[in-house]
Amino acid sequence: MVGTTSASALGLDNYPDDPTEAEASVAGMSLDSKDLIAAAQSKAGSKSDPGPNREAFNGALGGDEVIDFGAGYQIPLDDFIDFGQAGAIESESTASDAKNGKAVSGIVGADGGLSLDGKDSDFGTAQVDLLSVVAASGSSDVTDGLIDQADLNLGLGGAWVEAIDGEFQDPDDVGKYGQYRVGDAKLQLHSPAIDDAGDGVSDAAGEMEGEVNDALNDALGLTDLLPGMTVDTSVKSSIKDDVLDAILLEPITTDDGLATIDLGEGSIEVDVGRIGGNDDGVIDRPVGMNNQDPNTELIDDETYPFIASSIHDVIEKVIDVAVDTAIESLRSATVSVDIAAPDGTKAGWDMDLTGKVSNDFCDAAGATGTVTCGTINTVMKTMDTVMGPVYDKLSDPSGLLYKAFTTIKTDMMTVPIRAALDPFLKLIADNLVSLQINHQETTECTAADGSTTVNGVEVSALSLGVGDGTARLGIGNAGVRTDSCDESAAGPSIDTSSPAPAGGETTLDSTGWAPDTDVTVELNGPDGEPVGDPITVTTDGDGNFPKGTVLPIPADVTPGDFTIVGTDPDGNTGEGDVTVYAPDLTVAGPVYPGDCAAITSGGWAPDSEITVQLTDADGKPVGDPVAATADKNGDLPDDTCVTVPDGTEPGDFTVVGKDDNGANIESPLTVAEAGTPIVSVTTPAPAGTDIDVTSRGWTADADVTFELTDPDGKSVGDKVTVAADGEGNVPEGMTLPIPDDAAAGDYTLSATDPDDNSAKATVSVYAPSIETSSPVVPGQDTAVKSTGWLPASEVKLQLVDADGKDAGDAVTVTTDGNGNVPDDTALTIPEDAEPGDFTVRASDDNKAEVEASVTVAEPSIDVSSPVPAGGEASLKSTGWEANTSVELTLANADGDVVGSPVIATADGEGALPEGTKIQVPEDTKAGDLTVTGKASNETTAEGTFEVYAPSIEATSPAQAGDETTVTSSGWLPESEVSIRLASPSAKPDDTSGDLGKAVTVTTDEEGAVPEDTKLPVPAETAAGDFAVVGTDDNGAEAAASIEVTSAEADDDANASSSADGDDANASSDAGGDDANASSNAGGDDATASSSADGDDANASSNAGGDDATASSSADGDDANASSNAGNDDVNAGAGDEGVSSDLPRTGGEVVPIFLAAAALIAVGAAARYTFRNRTNV
Repeated sequence: MVGTTSASALGLDNYPDDPTEAEASVAGMSLDSKDLIAAAQSKAGSKSDPGPNREAFNGALGGDEVIDFGAGYQIPLDDFIDFGQAGAIESESTASDAKNGKAVSGIVGADGGLSLDGKDSDFGTAQVDLLSVVAASGSSDVTDGLIDQADLNLGLGGAWVEAIDGEFQDPDDVGKYGQYRVGDAKLQLHSPAIDDAGDGVSDAAGEMEGEVNDALNDALGLTDLLPGMTVDTSVKSSIKDDVLDAILLEPITTDDGLATIDLGEGSIEVDVGRIGGNDDGVIDRPVGMNNQDPNTELIDDETYPFIASSIHDVIEKVIDVAVDTAIESLRSATVSVDIAAPDGTKAGWDMDLTGKVSNDFCDAAGATGTVTCGTINTVMKTMDTVMGPVYDKLSDPSGLLYKAFTTIKTDMMTVPIRAALDPFLKLIADNLVSLQINHQETTECTAADGSTTVNGVEVSALSLGVGDGTARLGIGNAGVRTDSCDESAAGPSIDTSSPAPAGGETTLDSTGWAPDTDVTVELNGPDGEPVGDPITVTTDGDGNFPKGTVLPIPADVTPGDFTIVGTDPDGNTGEGDVTVYAPDLTVAGPVYPGDCAAITSGGWAPDSEITVQLTDADGKPVGDPVAATADKNGDLPDDTCVTVPDGTEPGDFTVVGKDDNGANIESPLTVAEAGTPIVSVTTPAPAGTDIDVTSRGWTADADVTFELTDPDGKSVGDKVTVAADGEGNVPEGMTLPIPDDAAAGDYTLSATDPDDNSAKATVSVYAPSIETSSPVVPGQDTAVKSTGWLPASEVKLQLVDADGKDAGDAVTVTTDGNGNVPDDTALTIPEDAEPGDFTVRASDDNKAEVEASVTVAEPSIDVSSPVPAGGEASLKSTGWEANTSVELTLANADGDVVGSPVIATADGEGALPEGTKIQVPEDTKAGDLTVTGKASNETTAEGTFEVYAPSIEATSPAQAGDETTVTSSGWLPESEVSIRLASPSAKPDDTSGDLGKAVTVTTDEEGAVPEDTKLPVPAETAAGDFAVVGTDDNGAEAAASIEVTSAEADDDANASSSADGDDANASSDAGGDDANASSNAGGDDATASSSADGDDANASSNAGGDDATASSSADGDDANASSNAGNDDVNAGAGDEGVSSDLPRTGGEVVPIFLAAAALIAVGAAARYTFRNRTNV
């Protein structure tokens, strides 16, 4: 089938890498830049083949091919168009350089060049069957039974396109670019309705002749003129025959020549070329077929009324011819009159319609005969007067005859013919068929300055399209594409011979380099990585690669699209593309002489010609080569085989497959002696499948046992015994299983019978394996690693759900030379896949199948909750793509991100590491927070947890030795909270600086500590700032500042007073540490006073007589005062240092001093009691 989806009539694509190319043809059609029809096609490329190149048309085209115009319009080519009357048309193409090219299709002129001048007959004609188009469009109901032939007869033409210095020429200033020449275009229709119209006219003409006779008899009235006589009148006329001859024997054409009807053949022909070409100047378009604007439709809604009018006109012309002929025929009509009188007289005459009499006679009889003859003669002499009005009436163009023929025209011609033709013509006018004159297609390029200009023009003198199909058949074609935008000056370029086989080479044609420069050329694979070894090419004096430069292609590359990159020392580069293919070939054997060994082969370039040859051990051909054509997939036909000639000596042979690109592959073949057992198997074969076994040459009805052994000679699987048939053949369809666990390698299939006859065959077993990355989330890919397949073979990957149903689209990949799928092979998990266990199934055309499980999961995050503000939330997260980096962020209820993100990497199972945590900021308010995880592949998951934030207060200031009341809330309900007094600088977990014992309380259901919670402040606590700290088992902590003040003097104060006489007073005041006062009065007064705000203060006073006074005050360290009075007064005072004062004492003075000391001691004791029982607030 010839298929097309391209709108291009020709497609300038023969030399896509040449700056200029030209192409011309007599007829052409293209599909996706590939020429499908190319009659007399010439082509030229400014670098590859400049030309001029000329091709002649032999009038043949197509054959049994089918044209696909697109949109389902498929038509056998030989049913669609016939070039049987084509003239001596040729085409010529020239591509001189980057900006100059010329293409022309025409006839050879006197100077030997091709010309558009000449007679139409020099170009010839072609015929298009429009009913084939109607049938292809499914519109046959419009024509069935109404039109059985609809041909478009075209006068062939030609076209001329030339670019000079990148500018396309228009020498005649008509029809935009180039020139074109077409002949005529006539639509010929055959319809049963037209045949029927001819028959109807014939019948009507006979009836009309009878009416003429009746009209004559009525007009003559001879019976009235000759009373009593018998008058017989007969008319001899050829009106019917004359009219039929005039309208049936010859075609009738309208006066303007636009339409012709042939009632004898049942056909009508309309000159649509003159109408569409506006030769008569009646349509709003240029006048003349060869002066039309680009893409002018011959038949459309503008020309359709004129075509229909021409058909009406030709029917009118038929009536005019019929009437004129009938009137002319009346001139030769004769009227014969025969009269018989009662007296026996007989008379008669002949006359024409003008009344001119001839052959008159009158045979008188009886007595009255003479008189009777006289009467008859008198009447006869009046015939010219009688016949004149009759003749005038009959010959009136608007009279009897015209009315009769008008009835014929309406009832028998116009109505049925128009009913048959109009629907078809309307169908054509609605563009079921598009017939264009001067069909043009142009392309543009963009110059360096941003401006655009035309760089390609294609002209077809005639162009046919079908319906809404995208393809067109061009007739008389010429086209040129040139480098109007100086694109070829952009830098070096590399052209390659493509496709090229693996293990072969590609020829390089490269220009644009600096002269005499070394260029490094390397082959890059589809992944952009270098393949094979680079070569160095030295350019010639023009900067071109030497002719014949080739780049080897490694034999083990995987087929695909490769890139050739050239680089010079200055960093300039040029690139070219090459498609690499890798054919394979296996031959079924062993065989006997005379057998045709079946060949299985694929991987060739699509639609390429392959030659298969049997060769002997010396490489010499054996038998005839076999030619085969690869299909669009590169496979040879299933029935391809190579015949082993009869008489061939048994032995080892080789089957070689070759193509024109240099591909050369081989497969061994064993030729066995006729009559000896042979066995052949399908190989290679995957483990776990059945191999087909074919075996011949056994004793009739013998039991044949088959056994498979591994490369070490060990039997694998079960033996299979079958009975040969009466001809010694193992039954057709026999198979032998290969165990699922069979390792890859060459196995041996042995066949034996009870008579120890045996045969062997080698089975190459391959055992693919597959691994997948898991888990995977919906919408993401599971990476597939699979090995052990056949080299350069296609492997299909399909995701299957737990029910065994396909999930998502299959992916087909091609293995490399080692049987591995590409490194980047992956299978996408459908977005709507439900989490669960899936299977990736890999298979090939040999029924090899392996599977790997993959878990489809949605990532999830579970967070420990509740978590205190300032604490850490522990995360447990799974379902990520294996080994994927995940960023974790924290957000509050308003969606604001708080804290710092955490980066974690999922393990091979898709789980984040155990112990993953995220810090909750200390100032976080109580409430719900959300942890969001976002993987590097954009997958996300969320987890929510609760944050609690306790607070605490304590009464302050508090005296040392007293206690502070604690108020605290925001803890977890009914949880234990430990409350302690700590230095303000203590760390949260550091209790080394705690004062006193902690108090543990249980919160209520609202998370608050009891209202009467108190915390003692140790008495020894020095005055200063401290902290009341609350903590729980989750690490939550709340703290409040508290001031501790010093307690009032509370050390030791001792007072002692002894009076042996007189007064003894003792006073001791201890603000801190010890204060001792002692007073002994032996006589007179003895007074001692001691005050200690810090450290020790001691005062002692002894009065032996008179007064003795001692005072000691110590703000720090020791102060001692001693006063002894024997007589008179003695005073001693001490600050920080001790002072002693001694006076002579008398016995009378001691008693008062003692009494005073005792009094002081009593006062001090009373004061101390009062202090210790004071209550602090």
